[in-house]
Amino acid sequence: MAEITAEADRETEPAASAGRPPPLPQQGADPGSAASEAILLAIVQWSDLALAILAALVAHVVNALYATPVDFRDSAIAAMAGAAVTAHVMQRPHFRTIDGLRQVRRQLREVTLAWSLIVGIVMLGWLVIGAPGDVLRAWGLAWFYAGIALLWVSHILSGRLIQKWTRSGRLVRHVVILGAGELGQRFVDRLVKTERYGARIVGIFDDRKDRVPHEISGLPVRGRSDDLVAYVRRNRADMVVVALPLSAELRMLEIVHKLRQLPIDVRVLTDFVGFHVPNRPVSYLGGIPLINVFDKPIKDWNLVAKKIEDMILGTLALVLLAPVFAAVAIAIKLDGPGPVLFRQKRFGFNNKLFEVYKFRTMRADMQDPLADKLVVRNDPRVTRVGAFLRRTSLDELPQIINVLKGEMSLVGPRPHALNAKAADQYYHEVVADYAARHRVKPGITGWAQINGWRGETDTLDKIHGRVECDLYYIDHWSIWLDLWIIAMTALKGITGKNAY
Repeated sequence: MAEITAEADRETEPAASAGRPPPLPQQGADPGSAASEAILLAIVQWSDLALAILAALVAHVVNALYATPVDFRDSAIAAMAGAAVTAHVMQRPHFRTIDGLRQVRRQLREVTLAWSLIVGIVMLGWLVIGAPGDVLRAWGLAWFYAGIALLWVSHILSGRLIQKWTRSGRLVRHVVILGAGELGQRFVDRLVKTERYGARIVGIFDDRKDRVPHEISGLPVRGRSDDLVAYVRRNRADMVVVALPLSAELRMLEIVHKLRQLPIDVRVLTDFVGFHVPNRPVSYLGGIPLINVFDKPIKDWNLVAKKIEDMILGTLALVLLAPVFAAVAIAIKLDGPGPVLFRQKRFGFNNKLFEVYKFRTMRADMQDPLADKLVVRNDPRVTRVGAFLRRTSLDELPQIINVLKGEMSLVGPRPHALNAKAADQYYHEVVADYAARHRVKPGITGWAQINGWRGETDTLDKIHGRVECDLYYIDHWSIWLDLWIIAMTALKGITGKNAY
């Protein structure tokens, strides 16, 4: 039976009925609350290779102490060969899926069989090249027992950890379904029957709420597609599956476009023979094929790499720029009364509000925390020091603190103030895909900034150009692109032609 249940939405669910697991505790939309299957599987795979080599080292030491010593070069060659064979043999689904690793007893049987085959292959190769039988026997037995002990311990610990994280929900995909009609009902029933582990339905939504059942398989239909977007903003969700009939193709396109703004995987049931999504890969959930329409950007190892980049470069920048921070702070205090730093609420990842830090550039009695009025050339609210700071972008330096706090990234779409406008229209009213830029953390600098889209947004073209660059960055992200943007920001980003 699948481990599937509805997640509470600002209320307490009744006790779980017999045969159904208790509901997960409500969690925020922070991706840190979910463990990455890809990273966990890679760690287990690398551990197997490392333990195969470690077992060979143990065998070498044991032979040196209690049997005929083996040349270290021969042991090293055997260890490398063992690692290579391990990488090939332990590719079976039982070793490379979370569900397989979760079954500890079966895992130990599979490990024993696989390791016996690995040792046998390596020993046969050593025998072919002429190794003495007694040496081969002693070294091989030591390697076998050391390896089986290390691998058993490793897989027991990983299995227990996976079981624990499954129970807590960290390794269970939180699935939201859009579509409560006949197709959606069949999908829910099939998922409940076929998905043993790994998926938990946390919400069902449908724009035809008045014409569909109030619940499916005991799970309530929570609301419409707009309610789905709001739900994902407040709660953890890992995937949205769109289950609408073929006749709703136009509505499907509108809904998929709406879901693009969410930092989440978006999938469509493959029943849509007439729904054209060219060259899109297919994934499976509970054995059910789904079209991959959108993937959550910058996830798994990419997310780890970006966090490391932010922490290392952010810390280095804070240390190297400490004298600049001090000089700017003194200049601001000498220029007039008021605090050195200015804090302003802005939209960040997944539309969450956070406080961005900046050096104060306006007179203390004329600050505009909501950005109701754009700053223009020769704006009387901007101080003399403030004009220089804005022109050179030095006012943005305190946002390194936001980066180290995890609220921002060094590179990403610039966060905008709550009431920021283009030609007297709010940004989200001007650009349909505006909210899609919040699928990643905002940045101190970005692709838009080094391509000339910074400063005043007094025309609609300027905000369109900025958002277009932001979405390009999200779709084409790489560490090298980040480093290029940082380098170009340092080289030409301080010219400030459009900033005042």
